Amino acid sequence: MNNLTRYYNQNRKTIWLVIVLVAFLLVVIQLFNNFYKRQNQVNNEQSNTQISQEKDYSNESQAMVQGSITSKDRQEEYGALLDEFLNYCVEGNPNGAYSLLSNNCKEKLYPSLQSFETNYYSTKFDSKKNYDFQLWSSVDNAHIYLVRIYDDMLSTGIASTQDYIQDYLSIVEEDNVYRLNISGYVITTDFSNRQRAGEADDIKVVVNSIDSYMDYEIYNITVQNYSENRILLSSDYSNEGIMVKDDKGNNFDINSIEINEEDLIVNAKQSKELNLRFLRSYSTATESDEIVFNNIVKNYDDFVNNRDEYKDTIQIKVDL
Repeated sequence: MNNLTRYYNQNRKTIWLVIVLVAFLLVVIQLFNNFYKRQNQVNNEQSNTQISQEKDYSNESQAMVQGSITSKDRQEEYGALLDEFLNYCVEGNPNGAYSLLSNNCKEKLYPSLQSFETNYYSTKFDSKKNYDFQLWSSVDNAHIYLVRIYDDMLSTGIASTQDYIQDYLSIVEEDNVYRLNISGYVITTDFSNRQRAGEADDIKVVVNSIDSYMDYEIYNITVQNYSENRILLSSDYSNEGIMVKDDKGNNFDINSIEINEEDLIVNAKQSKELNLRFLRSYSTATESDEIVFNNIVKNYDDFVNNRDEYKDTIQIKVDL
């Protein structure tokens, strides 16, 4: 201890000089880091502002399928939002891109920034990319853009747009601000204020909402079983046991790969929430008319003991 004290007394100035220098260097490094982050933010903001002010989006606003966006202000506003989101992704700023997603999109697909980075950003922007987009359809309040993401020519040395990643992005208004739905998610139809339900023999099916994607629909339902028996929503869900019908008379089957019999059992005096996926592509030309449960088994225990001859089933339809 005396040696340590003696060493300190003999080298006091040098020790404190080193401490001050180290502290000074740490402060300088922190200042540089903060400056760099701020500079990147300013550059991104300036880039996005420049895009919105200079780019003409009239060509991108002509729909490939149906409709168009005639308002110049809307063309620029929607186009600038898409550019802002895609530029954030291209420039390695997933946090900025994530902030532009709608609340519904976050809730249903990417509930955290980490999930967005892992399942969207990293799979589509794993290297330097370019992109383009074109309005796919614009009917009522559904504005859907087809986006193509392809390798950057300067970084790969290959000039080609033949190989690309495709996505559908939709513009939605949320709290008077435009936000994005991505990954083919278009819109959610909520029936909380106008209940859609069907009922028979102490069994009630309520459709709470429908999530519409470009390639499929998800029906979020609640089944209420007031009976004394366990029930099964369909004895043959792979063959029109559960289906959706549109207003043109077309039938759409449930995606039976994602469910099993256990999923469709509802215990006596209980309710159960289910998310059922149907292979119905998003369309502006037709609307879903009803969901039909063709052969609900009223007594699952009897059914298990005699599947081939069991006949005690009912049908429930829910008008949409």
